[in-house]
Amino acid sequence: MCGKNYPLCTILCFLCCLFLVFTCGNLLAESTGRNLSDIEVTINFHSECKVEGEKVTVGDIAHVSCKDRDLCDKIKEIFVTNMATPGSTIRISSDQIADILRNNLSDIGVPVSHVKGTVPVEIAITRVKGNKLRDVYARIYRDYVLTHMPWDKDEVTITDIKVGGTTYIPGKNNITYKVVANSRLSYFGNTPLSIVLLKDQKRVGSVRVIGKVNVFKPVAKTARSIKSHEVIESDDIRFVKENLADLSPDVITDPEEIIGKEAVHSFRANEIVRKRDIEEPLVIQKGDIVTILISTPGLVITSKGQALEGGRLGQVMKVKNIATRRVVLGMVKGHKTVQVAF
Repeated sequence: MCGKNYPLCTILCFLCCLFLVFTCGNLLAESTGRNLSDIEVTINFHSECKVEGEKVTVGDIAHVSCKDRDLCDKIKEIFVTNMATPGSTIRISSDQIADILRNNLSDIGVPVSHVKGTVPVEIAITRVKGNKLRDVYARIYRDYVLTHMPWDKDEVTITDIKVGGTTYIPGKNNITYKVVANSRLSYFGNTPLSIVLLKDQKRVGSVRVIGKVNVFKPVAKTARSIKSHEVIESDDIRFVKENLADLSPDVITDPEEIIGKEAVHSFRANEIVRKRDIEEPLVIQKGDIVTILISTPGLVITSKGQALEGGRLGQVMKVKNIATRRVVLGMVKGHKTVQVAF
């Protein structure tokens, strides 16, 4: 997303007192039959949006995710504004968005205390002219991406679809098609597809269609300042939903990829951590007394050595055999353990 984003819950809390949140929340749960603990909604608004119709809803300008699919659909249908003629642009502030949500969420049984996400300071919405030919190819594009991508549909929005030049429309004049995609396609960010056009089973042309696939996944961010070479623990990080399309491809989405690793450099609080920013911690320090393993089929010989440098798991390092005073290379196999080839 572009622009400065504010946490959605912060804006909503400024507009609603705690008494109303908890009192009304309990009443809503009783009236809708939903358990409040089951209501967990995330709404991430885009800073720039293009729409074709006159009516604009939350689903047109935001990514909405929640456990209850029906509830998600109701939130997406919340009315935001009406657009003028194609080509017009309106700007909506974060305060206006907060008012719209505050006035509508309670009607569908969602307490504002159960909503999180981000909203830019301002959202620019532009109405573009509808195009039947473009609509056909955009639908083909969306259907193919949503069917073949590795992501959950609730995690994805598809925007900025651009269609190459053609006069052929699949479904008319016996025109059929097949979609061709690169086998290494990652299905996030700018994602190109080629639509091959056929008539009577013979190729008559092709159209390149490209769109932006926005994938919202929890990524690792620092919960506090972290010093260089500090080992990262579970309390040091938090996972926050971000658009992978706007981030580098080596962001971390799995806690096991970061917990127990060592920071390559220092971090401020709330920074995104990438795979290149961490490494395995040292399991052997320079000067440590280590066990040297020499393995042969049916025989394991051990001796004591001294580490001449620090070593990480799987790394090759120099050690000095204390008995022979000989310096050898060995691979770090574990805590203060090095294996040397026979």
